[in-house]
Amino acid sequence: MKTHVPSEQEALKRTIEETSKTPKQLYREREKRIWDAIQLKEPDRVPVVFGGTFFAAKYAGLPFSSAYYDAASWKEAYKRTMLDFGPDAYGTGGGNDSGLALETLDPRQMLWPGGPLHPNAPYQFIEGEYMKADEYEIFLDDPTDFILRYYLPRAYGALAHLSRLPPLRERFQGLPSLTTLFATPEFQEVARTLSKAGEAQTRWREGMGNFAEEMAAIGFPTIMQRGGAGGAPFESISSYLRGMQGAMIDMYQRPEKLLAVSEKMSRWQIARATPADPQKTGKQKLGGGGGILRGADGFMSR
Repeated sequence: MKTHVPSEQEALKRTIEETSKTPKQLYREREKRIWDAIQLKEPDRVPVVFGGTFFAAKYAGLPFSSAYYDAASWKEAYKRTMLDFGPDAYGTGGGNDSGLALETLDPRQMLWPGGPLHPNAPYQFIEGEYMKADEYEIFLDDPTDFILRYYLPRAYGALAHLSRLPPLRERFQGLPSLTTLFATPEFQEVARTLSKAGEAQTRWREGMGNFAEEMAAIGFPTIMQRGGAGGAPFESISSYLRGMQGAMIDMYQRPEKLLAVSEKMSRWQIARATPADPQKTGKQKLGGGGGILRGADGFMSR
């Protein structure tokens, strides 16, 4: 027998009837519960945060790939699932990236449902050494140059030709001579690829709308804030640049360089931190959150 999953309006109506509270009241109640826990106060009960990127799709009878290829259906499924289960906040990473944009860019660090994977296979992260052990100084000297000419060509198959760019810090007075490179077939293809990916991502974002505000309107805050200092530097280095093996070796063979990059990333995070607006809901109120895979002191103890 197929389980009936209520529509968003059915689920919202039932929630209001069962709690005798409006979505706005529920939002404030849930947000306070989480803040109490963060501030080491005793909340009225233990707060529950729901992830559920793929669970929501499965619960609503959709393939996992809907989180990458069918924004409207996945968003509706997620709202209905949240209303049906009633947690205090959500932290899904779903709905962020267009599967078509990913296909165009050919990322080397991930596999996703409906693309390289079966429509009902979960997302997979592929760790690799995208910054070599002897490239720390290049990163520290000019991070933008490293990202543009080293990292992106290695991390995205469609951007491999960016490795042919010269260091741009020397070209602020010689742009005309550099433009001949952009006239080559390889760089014209890169330009077309970025344009195609950008169009796909724009359509996806239009389909998703203001997801955080829509979720707030039905009573749910989010912990997926990306405007602050979330993401431990060591985790970023080991996940995206050096790989776990490389980062662990660096702790012993080149600790000063590892710490220097970590400090630089910390300063970036602090610089981009934005204060919360107390008058806004959605993603503005709660800070960022997420599991730390590698940044805990105990785990890194030498």
